[in-house]
Amino acid sequence: MSHCCKYEIVNSVSVVFNLPSLAFVLILIAAGVVFWLLLVCTISWAILTPPRMTDGKALYLLNRLSPADIGLPFERCSFVTAGRPGQSIRIAGWWIPSAHPSRRTVILLHGFADAKVGAIAWARMWHELGFNILSVDLRGHGESGGRYCTGGYLERYDVANVIDDLRLQHPTETERVLLFGISFGGAVALATASLRDDLAGVVVDSPYASYEAAVRQHLRLSRLFDRTTFRPALLLAERFAGADFNAVHPTQLIPLISAPILLIQSDADAVIPPVSRRLLLTAMRDDTLHVRQSLAIDGAPHVKGFHTDPSRYCAAIKSFVDALPNGNEAV
Repeated sequence: MSHCCKYEIVNSVSVVFNLPSLAFVLILIAAGVVFWLLLVCTISWAILTPPRMTDGKALYLLNRLSPADIGLPFERCSFVTAGRPGQSIRIAGWWIPSAHPSRRTVILLHGFADAKVGAIAWARMWHELGFNILSVDLRGHGESGGRYCTGGYLERYDVANVIDDLRLQHPTETERVLLFGISFGGAVALATASLRDDLAGVVVDSPYASYEAAVRQHLRLSRLFDRTTFRPALLLAERFAGADFNAVHPTQLIPLISAPILLIQSDADAVIPPVSRRLLLTAMRDDTLHVRQSLAIDGAPHVKGFHTDPSRYCAAIKSFVDALPNGNEAV
């Protein structure tokens, strides 16, 4: 047999044996790409659609279903708001009147995957300060409409519309309106306040520095963070929701807000990392034209400052609202 024939035979055998190996490698690559795409879509969907707080979940987790369960009379109410033209949604709420006639109203804004039933944990405090209270379900949460949570991008317009409608329904009780937001609700409160110049004040408990930072930290705590999927998932979420998360960074919005702000944080907050807390404090300190106050409740877990040191927490809020123009005036 000639050398040429031997070479052809060996070459043919090599090709035969390499074809299955190549096909297997290609299948693995394709499977990896499909798995990566599924993971990106799953993370994106989780960003946009937090699990809703149901009555069963509220009863199990919070042991309450309404303000009546904490001894506060209330009325159910709703508002129709258009986050974007032609896409109106219903915002569900509870109106809790002050024990005595008051011109002051605070709007409670809950955290991510929570609802108005969670936010009323702070309602008794505000009630004792003499405020009327409106607790609402943000879009995509609780009993409100809306398919997606948009990181404050559309929520800011929802809350702004709610304020306008509430003033039409309760003109005397809403001469001075404050916003009180917890975590994600704090970011929504700041985003809403950046659109308005008619708010008496804003109190935010454990807000994040940016929605991107909040999502990253949440994924890290859930052990789902991966550098290759994080950015594509975030961009996909923005595209699905028609939102721009960069447009509602709290650290960038604080200097735009004319209303006085009280920021409440904790050094033991695992959800809001130290770098985010420093960025928020820097944004507050850089503004010398407006009233900016901060309170640190050391050792408190995320949004647990009220439960960790209630006397100091309540005293700081009372001092803040009493110092506002006509802050302690009733009807």
